Amino acid sequence: MSEHDEWQAKIDAFWAEFDDSDADGCLRRMRALVAKRPAGDPEALAEWGGVHDSLGLEAEAVGPYRAALAAGLAPERAHQVTIQLASTLRNLGRTDEALELLDALDAPELA
Repeated sequence: MSEHDEWQAKIDAFWAEFDDSDADGCLRRMRALVAKRPAGDPEALAEWGGVHDSLGLEAEAVGPYRAALAAGLAPERAHQVTIQLASTLRNLGRTDEALELLDALDAPELA
C-alpha cells in the first residue's frame, strides 16, 4: 500500500467515526492527518475544508476548499469539492458566488 493510500485509509476511518459532538477533537484529529501530507497538498486542503464544513464552521471551510481547487485536484475530486464549496457559499448567503461556481461546472446532474 502506498503512503497516499495509507493516508486515505486513515481519512476514511476518520469520517467513519466522525462525531460532531466533539468539534475540538475532530479538528485536532484532522489537523494531525493533514500534517502528514506536504504543505499545499490539495487532498489535505479539501479534507481540512470538509471537516470545518461538517462541523458547521462554513466560513472557515471556504479558504481551504478554494486552496484545494487552486492546487489541482483530480477531476472527480475537483467536481465534488466545487459542489461542496458552492453549498457552503449558499449557506453563508453568498448565493451569487455559489451559482457562478455551479454554472461553470461541467456537471450533467445539475442540468
